[in-house]
Amino acid sequence: MENSTKTENTIDLRRLWMLLRAHIWSIILWTVGLGAVGFILAAFVVEPIIGAYGDLVYCWIEKEKDGAYRITDDGGTLFKLDPAQENFDLLEEAADIVIGAGFEFDEDNSEIYQIVDLENMAQTLSDLTQLQVALTYLAS
Repeated sequence: MENSTKTENTIDLRRLWMLLRAHIWSIILWTVGLGAVGFILAAFVVEPIIGAYGDLVYCWIEKEKDGAYRITDDGGTLFKLDPAQENFDLLEEAADIVIGAGFEFDEDNSEIYQIVDLENMAQTLSDLTQLQVALTYLAS
């Protein structure tokens, strides 16, 4: 017979509750402090990017199954410019600009996107926001 030692990992809820109660003020102070830092950064330091019509520019990041990231405008940029998608000259010109800037263009959804790895995500986000602002001035 083999002599083995078993280690049981159990969670004592009473002990966890006592730890929580002992450190409640520390938890509250850290939460309020970091929330205040986040608010100050969002309100006073970070400046939003605004398009030609005065509205904010949005980008979405979706993680693909293979680990790459899809950075997209979700079709919002060209929808703002031509909601009914009736101005085919504008859409064609915008598609040419998007493809010329190195992005992909889904004609069915008027979506601008690019699939990148983690290293190139920040630069691609910057490029997409600049492209979105440039496109809003195209129709104004």
